[in-house]
Amino acid sequence: TGTMWGPPGSWNPITPWAVATGTRGLCYESLFLYDPLTDEYTPWLAESGEWVSSNVYELKVRKGIRWSDGVMFTADDVKFTFELGKNYEGVFYSTMWKWLTDVEKVNDYTLKFHFSEALYQEWGNVMYTMMMVPDHIWKDRTEEEITAGANENPIGSGAYLYESHGADRMVWVRNDKWWATELLGLKPAPKRIVDLINASNNVSLGMVLKGELDLSNNFLPGVADLVNWGYVTTYYPEAPYMLSANTAFLFMNLTKKPMDDPTFRRAVSFAINVNQIVNVAYANLVEATDPTGLLPTWSKYVDQDVVEKLGFSYDPEQAKAILADAGYKDVDGDGFVEAPDGSKIDLSIIVPFGWTDWMESIKIIARGCQAVGINLQ
Repeated sequence: TGTMWGPPGSWNPITPWAVATGTRGLCYESLFLYDPLTDEYTPWLAESGEWVSSNVYELKVRKGIRWSDGVMFTADDVKFTFELGKNYEGVFYSTMWKWLTDVEKVNDYTLKFHFSEALYQEWGNVMYTMMMVPDHIWKDRTEEEITAGANENPIGSGAYLYESHGADRMVWVRNDKWWATELLGLKPAPKRIVDLINASNNVSLGMVLKGELDLSNNFLPGVADLVNWGYVTTYYPEAPYMLSANTAFLFMNLTKKPMDDPTFRRAVSFAINVNQIVNVAYANLVEATDPTGLLPTWSKYVDQDVVEKLGFSYDPEQAKAILADAGYKDVDGDGFVEAPDGSKIDLSIIVPFGWTDWMESIKIIARGCQAVGINLQ
């Protein structure tokens, strides 16, 4: 539990922000797998891939893979998946075609990708985040079906098949004809994977205490006590207990003033006490990120000189100075600054109800902003 926000209603890997958990990974698969802990790629649907020149990437498709309906997986499926982005702007990776010029099918199991500008890092990300879809099923679909359809009863290449879903769960059943069992000697242990939807962290905590969950990705209040009492086993035996899987950001509505002002946003960044969020709101269940937002395993790629020059840390006095220098002043004496044009600033911050860690976090963010003169409620 802890991976879905609401009842499952889509199994379309072309809309990754809306799909039921497991659609990407369990049902549909990528060309490579990537392990962020070791920074290593593992060939998956692809047998290999290499840059044969500065702007040409050659991909070899693994032979012997079948879709769950029995049809062979070939270079046609790879070419089709990539070209969806070329044909439809609504496909999330369509912008790739600003620097990808052509996907050349050499034979049934070999392709060459030609680039006007080879963005190597972004291409590496594509290799493990883009799920392949079957040409023989998707080629007759309309643009709306591709970019917004639910894709019910999905046909993928993965280790699990859609079995059922309900208002509170998504159920996947093992694909006993999965290609990797024969080709790689792999067989998933669970017969079924059931992802449950919980309304809040406290509901999830109750299920953990009653032994109703095998794996939880929810924030668990009092996790240190739960570990000491033997209710849960965590990745790390002590804080932060869990691996860092993503970075929590404060998203601002840049269409509204003064959040469209980079200087104002920079002042906000100095007003937020990240360590208090980590230590109090999360009870040390997470790690504090640096200004880049990158996961700890990628710290080796960070230019610390740039971070020192352009980064930020909790410093209320610096936040006040930035605001003052940019013309944000308390004109009416109510303790909150007005915008440089004299207009009132009245902002609000929200998160989903029931996410107790996030609810506590925004209280800390609001207090920090109020302390430097920003009216954030």
